[in-house]
Amino acid sequence: MRVLSFDPGETTGWCYQDMDKILAVGQANGLEELIDVCAKHDGIVDHVVIEDYIILNKKAGSHSGSRVPTIQMIGFLKSWCIQQKLRQPTLYPARMKPIQQKQTQMKPIGAHKDNHWVDAYNHGRWYLIKEHGAKTALQLEWAKKNKVGGE
Repeated sequence: MRVLSFDPGETTGWCYQDMDKILAVGQANGLEELIDVCAKHDGIVDHVVIEDYIILNKKAGSHSGSRVPTIQMIGFLKSWCIQQKLRQPTLYPARMKPIQQKQTQMKPIGAHKDNHWVDAYNHGRWYLIKEHGAKTALQLEWAKKNKVGGE
Protein backbone atom coordinates (compact mmCIF):
# COMPACT_ATOMS: atom_id res chain seq x y z
CA MET A 1 0.00 0.00 0.00
CA ARG A 2 1.55 3.29 -1.14
CA VAL A 3 -0.02 6.49 0.16
CA LEU A 4 0.53 10.06 -0.96
CA SER A 5 -0.67 12.44 1.74
CA PHE A 6 -0.99 16.21 1.90
CA ASP A 7 -1.27 19.16 4.26
CA PRO A 8 -2.72 21.63 1.73
CA GLY A 9 -2.33 25.39 1.67
CA GLU A 10 -0.28 28.10 0.00
CA THR A 11 2.59 25.83 1.00
CA THR A 12 1.45 22.22 0.71
CA GLY A 13 3.35 19.60 2.65
CA TRP A 14 3.39 16.14 1.12
CA CYS A 15 4.63 12.66 2.00
CA TYR A 16 4.86 9.46 -0.05
CA GLN A 17 5.09 6.35 2.11
CA ASP A 18 4.36 2.67 2.21
CA MET A 19 3.51 0.39 5.12
CA ASP A 20 7.12 0.38 6.37
CA LYS A 21 8.82 3.65 5.54
CA ILE A 22 8.81 7.15 4.14
CA LEU A 23 9.70 7.07 0.46
CA ALA A 24 9.78 10.84 -0.17
CA VAL A 25 8.68 14.08 1.49
CA GLY A 26 8.62 17.73 0.62
CA GLN A 27 6.73 20.97 0.37
CA ALA A 28 5.17 22.52 -2.71
CA ASN A 29 4.89 26.29 -2.93
CA GLY A 30 1.73 27.04 -4.88
CA LEU A 31 -0.35 25.11 -7.37
CA GLU A 32 2.31 24.74 -10.07
CA GLU A 33 4.70 22.96 -7.70
CA LEU A 34 1.85 20.80 -6.38
CA ILE A 35 1.02 19.77 -9.96
CA ASP A 36 4.67 18.77 -10.42
CA VAL A 37 4.64 16.70 -7.22
CA CYS A 38 1.54 14.84 -8.34
CA ALA A 39 2.93 14.28 -11.84
CA LYS A 40 6.02 12.61 -10.33
CA HIS A 41 3.70 10.17 -8.57
CA ASP A 42 1.45 9.34 -11.55
CA GLY A 43 0.65 5.64 -11.56
CA ILE A 44 2.51 4.75 -8.35
CA VAL A 45 -0.01 5.73 -5.67
CA ASP A 46 -2.66 3.44 -4.17
CA HIS A 47 -4.47 6.05 -2.10
CA VAL A 48 -4.43 9.78 -1.27
CA VAL A 49 -4.98 11.30 2.18
CA ILE A 50 -5.56 15.02 2.71
CA GLU A 51 -5.95 17.24 5.74
CA ASP A 52 -9.46 18.62 5.40
CA TYR A 53 -10.25 22.30 5.69
CA ILE A 54 -13.54 23.76 6.78
CA ILE A 55 -14.34 27.40 7.53
CA LEU A 56 -16.21 27.19 10.83
CA ASN A 57 -16.79 30.87 11.52
CA LYS A 58 -20.06 32.12 10.01
CA LYS A 59 -18.34 35.42 9.40
CA ALA A 60 -15.51 35.08 6.93
CA GLY A 61 -12.98 36.58 9.32
CA SER A 62 -9.46 36.20 7.91
CA HIS A 63 -10.94 34.69 4.74
CA SER A 64 -12.71 37.91 3.81
CA GLY A 65 -11.49 38.72 0.32
CA SER A 66 -9.43 35.51 0.12
CA ARG A 67 -9.77 32.90 -2.59
CA VAL A 68 -8.92 30.35 0.13
CA PRO A 69 -5.94 28.60 -1.49
CA THR A 70 -6.28 25.56 0.78
CA ILE A 71 -9.66 24.73 -0.72
CA GLN A 72 -8.24 25.20 -4.23
CA MET A 73 -5.44 22.72 -3.47
CA ILE A 74 -7.94 20.17 -2.12
CA GLY A 75 -10.02 20.57 -5.28
CA PHE A 76 -6.98 19.99 -7.47
CA LEU A 77 -6.00 16.90 -5.46
CA LYS A 78 -9.50 15.44 -5.77
CA SER A 79 -9.35 16.04 -9.53
CA TRP A 80 -5.93 14.36 -9.72
CA CYS A 81 -7.38 11.31 -7.94
CA ILE A 82 -10.08 11.07 -10.60
CA GLN A 83 -7.48 11.33 -13.37
CA GLN A 84 -5.43 8.59 -11.70
CA LYS A 85 -8.54 6.40 -11.35
CA LEU A 86 -8.10 6.36 -7.58
CA ARG A 87 -11.03 6.39 -5.21
CA GLN A 88 -11.67 9.78 -3.66
CA PRO A 89 -9.14 10.74 -1.00
CA THR A 90 -9.54 10.20 2.69
CA LEU A 91 -9.91 13.54 4.48
CA TYR A 92 -8.86 13.99 8.10
CA PRO A 93 -9.68 17.09 10.14
CA ALA A 94 -6.81 19.10 11.60
CA ARG A 95 -8.07 18.26 15.09
CA MET A 96 -6.71 14.72 14.55
CA LYS A 97 -3.11 15.95 14.64
CA PRO A 98 -2.50 15.40 18.39
CA ILE A 99 -3.62 11.75 18.34
CA GLN A 100 -1.74 11.12 15.10
CA GLN A 101 1.44 12.57 16.60
CA LYS A 102 1.11 10.28 19.61
CA GLN A 103 0.81 7.23 17.36
CA THR A 104 3.68 8.19 15.04
CA GLN A 105 5.91 10.05 17.51
CA MET A 106 6.53 12.56 14.70
CA LYS A 107 6.01 16.16 15.78
CA PRO A 108 6.81 19.42 13.98
CA ILE A 109 9.98 21.10 15.22
CA GLY A 110 10.94 24.68 14.41
CA ALA A 111 9.11 27.11 12.16
CA HIS A 112 5.59 26.11 11.08
CA LYS A 113 6.34 27.10 7.48
CA ASP A 114 9.00 24.35 7.29
CA ASN A 115 6.89 21.56 8.80
CA HIS A 116 3.87 21.06 6.57
CA TRP A 117 5.37 17.76 5.39
CA VAL A 118 5.23 16.45 9.00
CA ASP A 119 1.46 16.92 9.12
CA ALA A 120 1.20 15.25 5.71
CA TYR A 121 3.26 12.31 7.00
CA ASN A 122 1.10 11.95 10.10
CA HIS A 123 -2.16 11.96 8.13
CA GLY A 124 -0.83 9.29 5.75
CA ARG A 125 0.64 7.14 8.52
CA TRP A 126 -2.61 7.40 10.53
CA TYR A 127 -4.51 6.11 7.48
CA LEU A 128 -2.09 3.18 7.14
CA ILE A 129 -2.38 2.39 10.87
CA LYS A 130 -6.18 2.63 11.03
CA GLU A 131 -7.10 1.13 7.67
CA HIS A 132 -4.27 -1.29 6.86
CA GLY A 133 -2.74 -2.33 10.18
CA ALA A 134 0.59 -0.53 9.88
CA LYS A 135 2.48 -0.49 13.17
CA THR A 136 2.47 2.52 15.48
CA ALA A 137 5.77 3.99 16.69
CA LEU A 138 5.32 2.18 20.02
CA GLN A 139 4.75 -1.16 18.29
CA LEU A 140 7.83 -0.66 16.10
CA GLU A 141 9.95 0.23 19.13
CA TRP A 142 8.70 -2.81 21.05
CA ALA A 143 9.42 -5.12 18.10
CA LYS A 144 12.91 -3.65 17.76
CA LYS A 145 13.70 -4.10 21.48
CA ASN A 146 12.38 -7.65 21.46
CA LYS A 147 13.88 -8.54 18.07
CA VAL A 148 10.50 -9.48 16.66
CA GLY A 149 9.39 -9.24 13.06
CA GLY A 150 12.25 -10.73 11.09
CA GLU A 151 15.15 -8.84 12.68
